[in-house]
Amino acid sequence: MVIAIVDDDKAVLDAMSSFIRSLGYRVRTFQSGKAFLDHEGIGEIACLFTDIQMPGLSGFELHDIVRLNRPAIPVVLMTALADASVRARALSSGARCFLEKPIAGREIMNCLSGIFDA
Repeated sequence: MVIAIVDDDKAVLDAMSSFIRSLGYRVRTFQSGKAFLDHEGIGEIACLFTDIQMPGLSGFELHDIVRLNRPAIPVVLMTALADASVRARALSSGARCFLEKPIAGREIMNCLSGIFDA
């Protein structure tokens, strides 16, 4: 199973990919929504974690595109700048999980369990 992570912060990509790999998943990382959408292996993606606030294509915009074109891919939205309106928008948009940075490993595990064990 391949998990995609999209974040413009390389440190976040490195930490999350290392942790998710330790759970037994394969991981693909992307530093922009455009890079993810341009990826030829998008069909192998089982779940997408994306930051909300990124230059260019935002996580909300990426989520909308994925829902339109690949509705079977569950999307997890994450941000360091969460307020009640961001959380409400994320959850009402159909995101499977909403995670606030810094993200604890337990939160990632719970999110993945909720997606794949449901």
